[in-house]
Amino acid sequence: MITAAAICPQPAGLLRDYRSTADPAASLRATCREAVSVVLATEPRRLVVVGAGPGPEARHTTRDPLSVRVARELLDGLTAPSVQEVVVAADENRDAATRLGRELGELPGDTALLVMADGSARRGAKAPGHLDERAFAYDDRWRAALRDGDVDELRSLEPELATDLLARGRAPLQVLAGAVGERRVRSTVLLDDDPWGVAYLVGVWTCE
Repeated sequence: MITAAAICPQPAGLLRDYRSTADPAASLRATCREAVSVVLATEPRRLVVVGAGPGPEARHTTRDPLSVRVARELLDGLTAPSVQEVVVAADENRDAATRLGRELGELPGDTALLVMADGSARRGAKAPGHLDERAFAYDDRWRAALRDGDVDELRSLEPELATDLLARGRAPLQVLAGAVGERRVRSTVLLDDDPWGVAYLVGVWTCE
């Protein structure tokens, strides 16, 4: 049974290897670790990290996906239970992602999630994917769904549009929706921003 979930973005700047003296991601990192700490404080039996795997352009890489590496960085130094890492293809279809979530929700004992999910990387001329005006409406949808605890809206996110907008968090968010199912959730948003032209949200879902 899912008891709680932390939702965090996955920029490479959160990794130790990418830090500089200025460390512009320091505040974001601290907020993400705060969300993870809140979830760990519920004392789950296990913590499942859910992240997106490589897209079609990098199917054959042997390196762990960025989402998993960032999650490990956020967990470093925190007291965590058994940790399981689940990687879902960034372009996975909605039904398969939701089905995977249901399987996680059926694990015995209390289970918490750490969901690594970005929005669109096309929110400005200097964004990684440059500007696409559709990004704003798309990001408004999934961030409102997280604020409102709206699993149906998360399930409805279109894979093709998310791929166009370089929104690599779509599939993990649909895993979250499947894991929670029809349960009511209490949502707390700690950060909602778009630094560097990428939509980020840090939040916690607590199942009631």
